[in-house]
Amino acid sequence: MKFLTLFFSFYFVLTTFAQAQNGPNIQIPLQDNPAFTSKGRPAPFTVAIIDTGVDYNHPQLSHLIKLNPLEPNEIQDNDKNGYVGDRFGFDFIHHDNRPYDFIEQILEVRWKKIKEEDPEFYEFNEDTKYLVPTWIGGHGTHVTGIFVNSSGGQIPFLPLRISNLDELIEAIKYALSKNAKIINLSMGQYDIFLGPAEIIKVNALENLIVKAKDTLFVFAAGNENLDMIKENICLIPACIKAENVLSVGALNDKGNLASFTNIGDGLVDVYAPGVNILSAWPGPLGANNSKMASGTSMSAPYVSGIAAKILLKNPNLLNKKAKFLKKKILEMSKMEIKMFTKSRQNIGAKNPLPLGVCYPVQISTLD
Repeated sequence: MKFLTLFFSFYFVLTTFAQAQNGPNIQIPLQDNPAFTSKGRPAPFTVAIIDTGVDYNHPQLSHLIKLNPLEPNEIQDNDKNGYVGDRFGFDFIHHDNRPYDFIEQILEVRWKKIKEEDPEFYEFNEDTKYLVPTWIGGHGTHVTGIFVNSSGGQIPFLPLRISNLDELIEAIKYALSKNAKIINLSMGQYDIFLGPAEIIKVNALENLIVKAKDTLFVFAAGNENLDMIKENICLIPACIKAENVLSVGALNDKGNLASFTNIGDGLVDVYAPGVNILSAWPGPLGANNSKMASGTSMSAPYVSGIAAKILLKNPNLLNKKAKFLKKKILEMSKMEIKMFTKSRQNIGAKNPLPLGVCYPVQISTLD
């Protein structure tokens, strides 16, 4: 399996996806993307949300899209950065300036259980997988809504849409060129799926992250109910060990570890709410859609929002290395985000999930 070659194969830390007919890898003309209805707003610092895009016309989000003042329109590259008309972020999949969060049908890869007496045991190889039609999309909008809520609804965000590892690296470079102080990514892939070519790219990704010492990277830790230390498996990029990386697991509404969250002493830094989280969802123009979802994908932007609030209240941190912001978050975690750094005890998923790559564990439509 190639790492990040298919849309959503890097996408969410729970299910691996394969391309289907009419899938999102098909080029979509710019005119088929919804036009922006917001004028955006300037920001005191940049918070980049790298994901499946965002419903940038959503009433809960549209007023907080970070404006690039150097681009007065969508048809010229006035700032000469190679990204034409990037007024409100960028779509690195179609390489256009409308990073919209499309909901589309694909085929989801599942793995068969091979030990019925052990419900957490799956065999992860090409011979035991099967495909299930499903709908994807909305993830980036939901993640963004959580960030907006957690940060207090005052801090603009920069939406960047990706589908593979090459696009992720390009998006991070783009965000860093915009002086991003926080980058949120609720996506990942496990190291056991990496081939030689992907490992080279992952090494480049790690070097890029480690060198960006002024930027805090917040990554979802994954939804496979794994102790990544004991089971000797690593989720990339959440397992990258760096002073500017925060790996985030999930808590339930009682403040305990969510049944699905990955753990790992020294790999997962902090745990935050990630069960039945209400947030924005894509919909028709002007629709104020919301849904509930669960997953470490929901936990990461919660932490990113707290980090953004800290920067807003402590502007002196803007000129310091990201490790100081990380330290402050970890100090606050004892009060605002309950931490679990020990191995799991008597906690098991009631409905174990197949290993793969962090779509929400559960999505519920609100009536």
